[in-house]
Amino acid sequence: MDLILEDDFSSKEEKTDVSYEEKAERNYNAEKTSIVTSGVSIEKDATNSLKKVKEKIANVFKSEDEKTNKIEVNSSPVPSTKQSDNVYQDKVERAHALQLAQQRIQDLESLNAKLEYEVSELRSSGEVLYTQNQEMKTEIENLKKELQTLKGNHTTELNLAESKSKSKDKQIDKLKLHIDSLELQLKVEFQKVKSRERELENRLEIMKMENQAVLRSKDELILELKRNLDEISLEMENFKGKGRDLHINLEDTKEK
Repeated sequence: MDLILEDDFSSKEEKTDVSYEEKAERNYNAEKTSIVTSGVSIEKDATNSLKKVKEKIANVFKSEDEKTNKIEVNSSPVPSTKQSDNVYQDKVERAHALQLAQQRIQDLESLNAKLEYEVSELRSSGEVLYTQNQEMKTEIENLKKELQTLKGNHTTELNLAESKSKSKDKQIDKLKLHIDSLELQLKVEFQKVKSRERELENRLEIMKMENQAVLRSKDELILELKRNLDEISLEMENFKGKGRDLHINLEDTKEK
């Protein structure tokens, strides 16, 4: 049972270590992938947006150049007032479009610089995370070594505890046998004591009966002796009376 528990505990510890390491590595990879993906996506979007704006500006300039060339080809040496107004309107529109394009370019360049700064920050964060991940890996390796050492010490202590437990079990078994032997011996001795007690009780009853018989015999003897003594006293009184009578008779005889 102890070995099974130890195996379960060891397997749980190993699963916990592996799970912690895998979780840390997955988190790092996910964060790294997210940062890189975000940075690449932002940089790509900024580049595409800037490229599209440049293409639009180029198309605007190209369109304006084509219009200008067309106007110059179709115009007469002495342009009319209507043509001059159209040319002026086209120039105004071109200037306005150019101003908007330049403003858009400045906005996009500012956005691109901001995005490049954010990408740089994200890359720096990625490097920091990579450094932290390496430190975590080193810490995990150190913890693994410490855990292996603790497992070794735990196994040694467990083996020692099992050895002591087996020794204690043997001692307990011996003590149980000794206790069983003592209980059996005590039971036999108790039976002997009970038998001796019954024997002594029987002897005591016999002695009581004998004492009672002796007392009865003694009383009877005393009564017998008293009766004999009374008879003797009575005979002595009779003898004394007879002696007095004889004495009187002798005195009378002497006087005669």
